[in-house]
Amino acid sequence: MQILDPPVSGYNYLGVTHYSDAPVYTRFGPNSTASAGLTCLMKPNDQGRVASLRKDDRGGIVSGKSRAAIWNILADLTMVPIVEESGCEYAMIPFVWDDTRLIVLVANCESYKADFKGRPGGRVKLILEPA
Repeated sequence: MQILDPPVSGYNYLGVTHYSDAPVYTRFGPNSTASAGLTCLMKPNDQGRVASLRKDDRGGIVSGKSRAAIWNILADLTMVPIVEESGCEYAMIPFVWDDTRLIVLVANCESYKADFKGRPGGRVKLILEPA
């Protein structure tokens, strides 16, 4: 999905980036606590790789891989991202932490939230508004 007026020139695609490449952050499936942060990406290069604007807690660029999520738009204009992992496709659930307002996409909201033991946050809906 292309962003019409990106915050940084060249980063004009909407996608997700994992915090790191460790399996705890990248492996989706049953009881998964993996997540990927919603962010702006550059157009994929010839090898399909993209650069991300997602930063870590210290302000550095995160080391995890980026994904060009497949954006499905439902009749009510809700955006449902689908990512592929190990030959399976997962409908991702948008989740927002109350303290940082970081939007992450998770495959298993209950497992993800339980892993953070009481930190406030919850599911949200991504809705497309045509420009």
